[in-house]
Amino acid sequence: MLITRRNPIPMRWIFMAILPWGTIIFQSQVMGTAFTFSLNTFVANPASLTFILSIPACISMALAPLAQLLSDRIWTRFGRRKPFVIAGGLGMFTGLLVMAFAANAALLIIGYVLYSVCSDLSGPVEPLKQEIVPPPQRGEATAIMQWFSNFSSVLFFTVVLGRFDEINTIGGIHLSGESAAYLSCAILGASLLFLVMLGIKEIDPKSPLRGQRITIRNILGGLLDKELRPVYLLIFSSAIMGAGLGPLGALLQTEQFGITKQQIGYNVAIGTTLNLLIFIPLIGFLSDRLNRMRTYQVLLVGLLTLNIAFYVYVEFVLVDHRATWQEQVVFGEMMSVMSILMGVVFTPLVYDFIRRDKMGTYAAGANLLSRITSVITITGVGLFVTAYSALLRPPAGEMVRVVMAE
Repeated sequence: MLITRRNPIPMRWIFMAILPWGTIIFQSQVMGTAFTFSLNTFVANPASLTFILSIPACISMALAPLAQLLSDRIWTRFGRRKPFVIAGGLGMFTGLLVMAFAANAALLIIGYVLYSVCSDLSGPVEPLKQEIVPPPQRGEATAIMQWFSNFSSVLFFTVVLGRFDEINTIGGIHLSGESAAYLSCAILGASLLFLVMLGIKEIDPKSPLRGQRITIRNILGGLLDKELRPVYLLIFSSAIMGAGLGPLGALLQTEQFGITKQQIGYNVAIGTTLNLLIFIPLIGFLSDRLNRMRTYQVLLVGLLTLNIAFYVYVEFVLVDHRATWQEQVVFGEMMSVMSILMGVVFTPLVYDFIRRDKMGTYAAGANLLSRITSVITITGVGLFVTAYSALLRPPAGEMVRVVMAE
């Protein structure tokens, strides 16, 4: 049984507190990559694709902050974070089942929206984890979380994505790799529910915010708390770097670079295996021994530089502008190491500034800022790609004319 507000805690508690994140990361891989391919079978236009994918982010701008704010201000006999995690988990399970057997775009989108909305409802799972792990051990915990995250990525990209288009017969029932991806997420989600319900006990924090009414004044006052404002700058920088190309990143590899889904899996598997065996254990050893703020600033500049270098290499060095999967392994691994280091430093750095009684309020503000940044960035990428293609890369017609200078 994991109990909140203990300091210090045994290492096995850290492992157990991090286990749900292995499930969450696997689900995010499926929803971020596999779902893009599922939706692409019905919707081909990049702007429409990114618009549909941004719908849950727009909804969550209201729901996610509300759930986080409430989790700071209520208390039940089950705790204050657990009720949201359990209710959200049940909805996510249902949405994944709908997506697994969706026969058309409407059902697929309904399942996706239901999953995404309930995922926002279960948002207090992060403050719950931070209440289990005390500040002096959060660096190690974040490194362990990165290990589980990378292991989940290996599992997804090597086992699931490469077989996404396959259809197998089990006991006379035809099951596609696409459906199996969503079903496996549903099963893992059910396991997460049992762990939260039966394996975690919340201690009443006697918070001064308990019982505070949710009004516009209290919401704005909480979100704009002077203790939280400086932290939002860190959130904004992280959200910008994390957005990237959004769901179009996978399509860039398959449609422009000509990489197969299985090669994407090999790419991720190679880099992630190196991370699991070498870099993450090293980072875990150093995580609580570094100057977190200075390290984060250096890594932020380094990751931006690597992204610019990859663009310059593809656009101005490669003749056909098509990076091979081996070249993507090289650049991708360097970016991956930078991202892992940033993640290990970023989470404990942020929570160093947040009191336990305000973790939900902080998470609400951080989620709102991240969602707004994500919607603007990802939708902007889709519109940019559509406009750029229409203006500078028109589709070929039925006839091509070649005109010589002489």
